[in-house]
Amino acid sequence: MIDTQLNWEHVCQHYDDCAECITDDSRAMGWSSAFTQLLRFQVMSAMIDFSQCSVLDIGCGDGGLFHYLKSANIDVDYAGIDISHHMVSRAQARYPGISIRQANYFDYGVSNYADIVVVSGAFSLFPSVPDPMALLFDSIAHCYS
Repeated sequence: MIDTQLNWEHVCQHYDDCAECITDDSRAMGWSSAFTQLLRFQVMSAMIDFSQCSVLDIGCGDGGLFHYLKSANIDVDYAGIDISHHMVSRAQARYPGISIRQANYFDYGVSNYADIVVVSGAFSLFPSVPDPMALLFDSIAHCYS
């Protein structure tokens, strides 16, 4: 397994900067537009029945998936984690009471069970490592353990 003590600071700083500097919610999350973000959420919900499930959204950003699920009247027990303190603050400001916290998914314990784990874009920016594919495979294995 890849060392989980990697330097995630540049990843955190990138998303903190996005949360502070970009006012358009979808673009702050790295989406090209609100349409492409919505389209991804619609495709996910067409493929997966989220209803009455617990959902862990890894790399939840400002809670866009939470907003989509609530807007679509899909009843879920939602929890989100994000590495960026500023993204978490943004989500909490947008959706008071949202169950979200700042965490690196490697630090988020495997005892935190969810029916559905969503990772939509969280693996697009990794710390520099000699073998990024090994990190990707370890990340996926950890998230779904």
